[in-house]
Amino acid sequence: EDGYSLEFVSSSGIITKVLQRVEPVSGTDIRTTLSIADQTKAHYALEKYLADDQTGAAIVMDTKEGSISALSSNPSFDSNLFAFPIPDDVYQSTFGEGTNQPLLNRATQATLAPGSTIKPFTAAAAMDNNILSMNSVFPYEIENNKWTPPGDDWIWPPISRSDYTYGELNMFAAMRSSDNIYFGWAAMKIGEDRFLQYFREKLHFDEDLPFNLPVKRGNLVNEGTEMNLKLLSDMGFGVGEMLVSPLQLVTLYTCFENDCDVIQPRIVSSITHSDGITQTTIESYGREVLYEDVMSEYAKYKIVESMYEVVRRGTARPLNKEGRSVASKTGTAVVSKTREISWVVAFYTEDTDKIVIVMVDGPADEGNIKFDICNILLEEETKE
Repeated sequence: EDGYSLEFVSSSGIITKVLQRVEPVSGTDIRTTLSIADQTKAHYALEKYLADDQTGAAIVMDTKEGSISALSSNPSFDSNLFAFPIPDDVYQSTFGEGTNQPLLNRATQATLAPGSTIKPFTAAAAMDNNILSMNSVFPYEIENNKWTPPGDDWIWPPISRSDYTYGELNMFAAMRSSDNIYFGWAAMKIGEDRFLQYFREKLHFDEDLPFNLPVKRGNLVNEGTEMNLKLLSDMGFGVGEMLVSPLQLVTLYTCFENDCDVIQPRIVSSITHSDGITQTTIESYGREVLYEDVMSEYAKYKIVESMYEVVRRGTARPLNKEGRSVASKTGTAVVSKTREISWVVAFYTEDTDKIVIVMVDGPADEGNIKFDICNILLEEETKE
């Protein structure tokens, strides 16, 4: 708050009397968890690799503490524009219809189909309900990468996968190659009630995510939608009516490094006050568990083991670098014939408590730049 003084001043400029004086009151300082190095890398990596017809987001988080060191959305904007009134033509050309919505923080406010990044949680629901194990083999014939579930209840087109899965098609192989047929079948084996119960009661998927900034709520099933086998199967590999923000998705993945607990994300480390001489901490924030025991230890161990293979021999091979111990899951959600949402989540399992998520929204078959961005963010800080 501003201070002020009411004074009588002589014609020669001398203060002759002070009627009232109110001292200024200093405000408090919000200290964030952001790292200037990580935030800069995230901003410029998105800027460098995303084309004009692509948008995206990237987050770097400490898996143990939940502290966010980078949270970036692209396209971005120059906040200095708002220091003065913006002419209407400038506002419309920068932020209006036909632009890529630079004011939308895609890390927290964009909810998108998670695609195959949801498969580790489908696997957990199947394993913890004693329905499938990592060794459970898909029992049906697949022709031309398509499978039609048996029985009169299935009245929809076949479930398809993007590529052939080599070897025996068990859950481990299906995770490595991101086989949609396997996980669509797994969701149907779990059943509607147990599947939705797991995502709602364990993962709190369609509830508000507590955070220092507003986060758009995730979605499982639209209001008024009647569940059916097709929708359940689609949800098993992260499409259907499933929607999630990058922040919510990366938060759920913290369970793999925290004994099955999901850690509260935060971007504020403390609130302090200074009187010009001393600084006082008013509030400080540390590690906090958000959801406990979202899966069993056994399921977690097996799923992380399979996500190692995703990096070594699976869909995240571009992340496989010497001396780096990383587990990962990729995902692609087809929005239309020309547009797709492409994801990668990767976390260190040794030495470094870091998890990275990258989302790219744009033309089909152009999402592999996510690996270039992710590799930059996985690197340890360097002067360069």
